[in-house]
Amino acid sequence: MSDQSSFPNSQMSESMRRILESMPETPPPPVPPTPPTPSQPGEFRQFIVYIAELIALLFVVVGTVVPALLGLWLRSELATIVFACAGFLFSVLVSAGYLVLSDIAANTRETTKALREIAKQGIASASQQVTAAEK
Repeated sequence: MSDQSSFPNSQMSESMRRILESMPETPPPPVPPTPPTPSQPGEFRQFIVYIAELIALLFVVVGTVVPALLGLWLRSELATIVFACAGFLFSVLVSAGYLVLSDIAANTRETTKALREIAKQGIASASQQVTAAEK
């Protein structure tokens, strides 16, 4: 019975053997990502988005617990379940709408900024063409 722990050299082609010998034993260590510096744009926006998500999560929790407590106050198990589910659905829909609208606003700002930049470049190139035509 032959040793199955290593691939037999007799079955490898010469080119495959050269390729395997040229490969490093261990892969190089991964390069850690650089942390964002305070001067990088978008860090404040990420903070605002984080706070908005935290507020939305808080709204969902409060929107679920308060109706459930109302159902407990009414001393009805069915009312507790129904009010908690209704409160959860309502708060999730309102929070989702809020986050979608904030994302649309952010995208609109980026698009507006890009269009203004394109317009500035277009005006600059048009004025250069006019001055070139006058010469």
